[in-house]
Amino acid sequence: MKSKQDRYSLIKGTNTQTRNLYLALNVLKIIGNSSFPMPFLKEKVLKWDKDEKIISTWYRDHNGELTNLSFAYYIDLLKDFGFITQIGEVVRSSRNGQLYLFLNENQEKHNRLKDWEKIFILYFLLQKDSDYIICLLDLIADNEDEITEKYIRQKINNNLIKRLEAKRDFLPAKAKNEVSQKIRELTIIVPEKKYINKHAVPVRLEWLVDLGVLKRSKKKYQLSSRGKHFHENLITFNQNEKTYSDITEGWFNNQFFKAACLLTNVNSGIRIDKNLFKIKKYLLSFFNKFSTDGAYRIHVENTSLYLIISLIRDENVYLELNDINELFETGITTNELFFTKKQGGRKNESYINIKFL
Repeated sequence: MKSKQDRYSLIKGTNTQTRNLYLALNVLKIIGNSSFPMPFLKEKVLKWDKDEKIISTWYRDHNGELTNLSFAYYIDLLKDFGFITQIGEVVRSSRNGQLYLFLNENQEKHNRLKDWEKIFILYFLLQKDSDYIICLLDLIADNEDEITEKYIRQKINNNLIKRLEAKRDFLPAKAKNEVSQKIRELTIIVPEKKYINKHAVPVRLEWLVDLGVLKRSKKKYQLSSRGKHFHENLITFNQNEKTYSDITEGWFNNQFFKAACLLTNVNSGIRIDKNLFKIKKYLLSFFNKFSTDGAYRIHVENTSLYLIISLIRDENVYLELNDINELFETGITTNELFFTKKQGGRKNESYINIKFL
C-alpha cells in the first residue's frame, strides 16, 4: 500500500543493556501509581530482579541484565517510551504508564510478555522509534539468508541516511528540520569503526525478537514467519527507484492492530455490534478509573487503546482505532451516561465528553 509520509520518529538515545522489555515493564509495575525516590526504587527493583532470577530460567538467561548501572538506563527507556515521568530524583507513572497498569490489573503473573503486552509495547515503540525500527526490518528483509549483528551495525547508518533523505521532502517543517539534523549526525560516523552502533542496534534487535518480529540464531537474524506478514502489512513509498516501508497516521488509525495481531495468536477483527456490550462494560470501567475530581471527560487515545486491548486480552479479537473513533463520533449510551468525542485543534487536545442523561 502506498501513502504520503507524514511522520518522523526516532528515539535519540538507547543503551545496549536495556534489551529486556519484560524487565522494563516490571519496573513500571513496581512504580505502580506511587511516586518513588530513585534510590528507594532501585532497591526494590534489584530485589525483584534477584527473586525473578531464582524462579525463571528464561529471565535469568535473557540479554539485558539488571545492574546498578543499567537500572538508570531502564529508567531512561521507560521515559523514552512515555511510560513514566521524572522530576528531580522522583519518578512516577505517566498517563500511558497508568493505562498499562490498569490493563494489567488482576492479571495472572507470567514470566514472559503476553500477546496483549507485545501489542501494547509495539504501539508505543512505533510511535516513538518507527524510522529506526522499520529501517532495520527493511535491511533484514532485503537479505534472504540470516545476517549477523555485525553486518547490520555496519550497514544501518547508510540505509537510515538514504531512508531519511527519501522521505524528508514529504514531512512537515519541524520533522524536516529534525531529519536534516539526524542526517548530519549520521554522516560523520565512520562505518568501519569497531563498536559502531553497539548501543543502537543490539537492543532493538532483541526487542524485535521478544515481540515476535525477528528470529535469532546465535547472533544472526531474519524475519520470523509472522514478522514477514507484519512487514508486508506496512505501507510503502518510492523515491529514487527504491521502495521503502513506512507508517503514517492513517496506518495507525486503520491498520495497526491488524498488522500487530499477525505477530500473535489473536484471531481476527470483528464488527463493533458483535461486542458492543463488552465495549460498554470496558468504557464504564475506564471512566470510573480515570474520570476524577468532577472532570467528566477522558482522553481519546488512551480510552480507545484500553477498549481495543481489553478485547484482545479477554476475547482474542481486535478493532482498529478508527472503528472506536467512529463509535464515539456517533456517541455511546450506557448506564444513563452519554459518551461523545469533542474534537480539539490538535490531536492531543481532543477528548471524550460524558453527560448524564
